[in-house]
Amino acid sequence: MIRTKSMNNFKRITIFSLLILFILLIIDKFGILDDLGFYLTTRIDNHPLPRIYFPIFIGIGLFLPLIQRILKYKEYFERRCLDLYLYLLLWQIINELVLVVLIGKWIGVLVGLIFTIARLFQLRTLLKEAVCFRQTRIILLMSLFLWLSNIIQILFNRIIPVLLINLL
Repeated sequence: MIRTKSMNNFKRITIFSLLILFILLIIDKFGILDDLGFYLTTRIDNHPLPRIYFPIFIGIGLFLPLIQRILKYKEYFERRCLDLYLYLLLWQIINELVLVVLIGKWIGVLVGLIFTIARLFQLRTLLKEAVCFRQTRIILLMSLFLWLSNIIQILFNRIIPVLLINLL
């Protein structure tokens, strides 16, 4: 059974996601991160991600859990576990789409970082507490490693270079 704490409760995921959306819109309205936005946009333009990056994340991060969810539709705990994961992912996509259109592509880096950190905590809890089949656990483990690699990519390809530019 999954406890209703952190990112393992639909209501908390919704509140967290709406809060992130609201906070980032407010931050943008007051221009607090304008310099960061400029430097991140420059970094994104000059150092785009490899073409294979998004297909890998869509395949492992979205389609594998979604297919498993469809295949295990009769299993309550499987559904619950995968639904929570997919629900947080859906909110990330919604936040990124809305904020990138309203603010700019650089905000996708912050949204990705925030939601990836939340997802890592969620996956850790799901793997620790969820009662699910071996295939689902393997998919969740694959997702955990995928999102860990995303954090590393965001830090080393986006955040650290921008911070170094500003410090030097």
